[in-house]
Amino acid sequence: MSKQLSIIIINYNTLALTKQCIASIFKHCNEELFELIVVDNASSKEDPAALTQEFPSVKLLINNNNNGFAGGNNLGIAHASTPYILLLNSDTYFKEESLIRALKTLQENPNIGVVGVQLVYENGKYQNNARSFRSITKELLEINRYLLALLPYKVRSQYMLNQFFRGDYDTPCDWVSGAYFLFRKKDLYTMKAHQLDDRFFMYGEDHLWCYQFKKAGLSTYYLSAPKVVHIANASTDRSKLKQLQTTMLQHELIIFNEINRSKIKQIVFKVLFTTKVKMREFLKNFLK
Repeated sequence: MSKQLSIIIINYNTLALTKQCIASIFKHCNEELFELIVVDNASSKEDPAALTQEFPSVKLLINNNNNGFAGGNNLGIAHASTPYILLLNSDTYFKEESLIRALKTLQENPNIGVVGVQLVYENGKYQNNARSFRSITKELLEINRYLLALLPYKVRSQYMLNQFFRGDYDTPCDWVSGAYFLFRKKDLYTMKAHQLDDRFFMYGEDHLWCYQFKKAGLSTYYLSAPKVVHIANASTDRSKLKQLQTTMLQHELIIFNEINRSKIKQIVFKVLFTTKVKMREFLKNFLK
């Protein structure tokens, strides 16, 4: 059986988590199906060579510089030898088989470009993963979300995936998290420079990539099963989280502007979105 899938994991000072992630893959998934590539993004606190000592079949690539999530993954993709690519965060781990159904969905649906699965926190709570692109209408409805409360769950969850969807059924969506991001290697030829857009160092890349796949005529699809645990932000220094959240806000505005070329819409959205984010931050600090 030839390998069909290259699993690419970025390691940046997360050796223990990366080991846990790799061990869970080997425990729950058929090793004949995949090759495993780890890209170390210039870790400064630990020796990534320990990975190959514990897992000899892992292909370890060492970056001399931290090139971010996109840059690291592009290096891994360049060394991948299979037709399918799964980008997987180092702070994820499997509790059940998680490859076959996702891979089959992609193989049987040529119009689907990206597949994601249900991500949960360690306590089992669903992480918002199947998402919609932002719009002015949806921002207004989110501010006044009580107006949708009387609608049936399926109706309101389809229109407002970001706010109402509980992750409990399979559905097309606009984008999924880069923590588990499955696609065909050949579809990168539809992208600029034949690789993943690397203009963002961190945060928002997955959103941007799904839009670029959509522009190429390829949709994104979310699978409600199986579940993959995603610890979230495990490789991010807590002192930098606020700065990165600000960066994410900036990236959201960039992506909206790329999707919506109207200057009026861009201005209205910026006012709505930044006001909403600032108000939430104020209320959060006030309640604390």
